[in-house]
Amino acid sequence: MYTKFLWRKLRWKFVILLHTLILSGCLTGSTSGGVSASISSLPDLSPTLVSMSVTPEQSVLLVGKTMQYTATGVLNDGTTVTLGAPTWLSDTPGVAGISSSGLATGLTRGSSSITATGGGCSATATINVGQLLAGTVQGVTLNLVGAVTTFAGSGVAGNTNSTNGILATFKSPTGITTDGTNLYVLDSNNQIRKIVLASGEVTLLGAGALVYGSNITNDGINIYATVNYSANSGSLNFSGISKINIATGVGTIFAGSSAHGATDSTVGTTASFNNPAGITTNGTNLYVADTGNNKIRQIVISSGAVTTLAGSGVAGSSDSVTGTTATFNSPTYITTDGTNLYVADNTNSIRTISIASGAVSTMAATLTANKQISGITTDGSNLYVSFAASEILQIAIATGAVTTLAGSTTQGAVDSVTGSEASFDNPASLTNDGSYLYVADKSNNKIRLIQ
Repeated sequence: MYTKFLWRKLRWKFVILLHTLILSGCLTGSTSGGVSASISSLPDLSPTLVSMSVTPEQSVLLVGKTMQYTATGVLNDGTTVTLGAPTWLSDTPGVAGISSSGLATGLTRGSSSITATGGGCSATATINVGQLLAGTVQGVTLNLVGAVTTFAGSGVAGNTNSTNGILATFKSPTGITTDGTNLYVLDSNNQIRKIVLASGEVTLLGAGALVYGSNITNDGINIYATVNYSANSGSLNFSGISKINIATGVGTIFAGSSAHGATDSTVGTTASFNNPAGITTNGTNLYVADTGNNKIRQIVISSGAVTTLAGSGVAGSSDSVTGTTATFNSPTYITTDGTNLYVADNTNSIRTISIASGAVSTMAATLTANKQISGITTDGSNLYVSFAASEILQIAIATGAVTTLAGSTTQGAVDSVTGSEASFDNPASLTNDGSYLYVADKSNNKIRLIQ
């Protein structure tokens, strides 16, 4: 009797030990956790961990932001389980760090592999760390094939919000920017709409402060809009820049006044502009395409001080190592990669301005004559341009090589997996989230997505 009892006790200890061995690693008849075991020679006493995966598999993370990673195991019976305590490793910890619980932190621009290991199993995911700059995500080169879908907007002109972005309505959207979590859209309803990137839900930003603007950018804290507002009588009320706090939706005047002009000032509200259009930021300053003045103005975000970075005020297309002696012809759209500004004007060319020196040159990009640019953004490697009335172009910053990414010479609202078969109707501003390009498709009352 005692011998039988002892055998039963030892047998259950063996079963418990075997169970631990199997679940501690992906046993395949070889070594797991330093213990050798042949699965074929052992009884099938418990589910076996056969593989591991890490989610998200590929992702974009902004500098200074965090993202939780999860390791999931697949058992030999098809069951999936969340693995509680794998070992996490970043192969480039200077780009993205990762904690023992799988929480990744973006540290600087670049790419890193995030690996989870446990009991002989391992799995790897890729994380691309980008930076919020110029109201878009930079440092992650977009890998786009040109497929076009509708991200938000039914196509009917209106001001309706919806948890389903496709059911929401917009009215001639022109300005668009992102903080990496949401899109912010300005349309002729003169209010800023927020679109959640993860779900497509469309809401009004804050209480819906009136913003009589056309183009917007953001620095992650505030949205900045170029504003040209006239009362019904036709007398000018304001020409300049307004600031809208993202957290509260409260808007204030940031720079400019009630009179057209080209006055620089250390006090933003005593400076003057003449029909400012495009706007961008490097996080320290705002840069404004002051269309009516043929100038590029700089505004210090911390103080509101306004100066002229480039442009003599005379209409023209002359380059110069001294920015204020160069000439522009109604500059309208502007973006930056943090080193240079890229400006589109009526000469139908892309002008480059060194932020450090103000030197102005013309990019070697050949664009079709007599077709106007209507929006510009960048991922740091390429410029993306809304062109003519129905095309989206990609321009390599290094070479100036131009390709048509999506759209054609035919206006419309067609979605397509083939870019050349898709169509737009007066596309305006653009932005990107590090994965996709978003376009304010003005006359279609939609926000389009390009993959």
